[in-house]
Amino acid sequence: EELVLVVLHNWVEQLEGEAEARIADIDCPEQRLRTLVEAQMELFGRDRRTLQLMLSMLQALQNTQNEPLYRDGIRQIVTAGRQVYRDLLLEGIACHQFHASWADQADLMATNLFAYLDGIALHHIMIADFDLKPQIEAFLHHFIGKLRAPKTADPKELRSCAPIC
Repeated sequence: EELVLVVLHNWVEQLEGEAEARIADIDCPEQRLRTLVEAQMELFGRDRRTLQLMLSMLQALQNTQNEPLYRDGIRQIVTAGRQVYRDLLLEGIACHQFHASWADQADLMATNLFAYLDGIALHHIMIADFDLKPQIEAFLHHFIGKLRAPKTADPKELRSCAPIC
């Protein structure tokens, strides 16, 4: 059971490392968020068998007798993923790219985003001809559109962060 958790943790770290490498040189929080989501979904999409194997391992762990090990191990994996999205949302809010009213809901938004991505990845492995790209594009269009700050933000505040997208 512990070995399975280590394998899952390492696989998630590898995916996150590859995705985060793609956003390392992007200054704009909105573009970083978009690129991170697209990169993670691309990584899920490129190797359906590995994704299926990891899901099978996760399901096997759910049935374990060692519930605290499972619960804590999965919580670590999920919390780290949600934290990346939360930080990007807060960065966008601090730069006035995302509406300030979302600040008190950044954890909630990150959790919902992470859960959506998990769900859409599950659809991808369950349905052979399921195309992730248009799903992600439509979702990001509406999600980021809802996050955006009004265009009336003070330009001096906008300049305090990275160049605007």
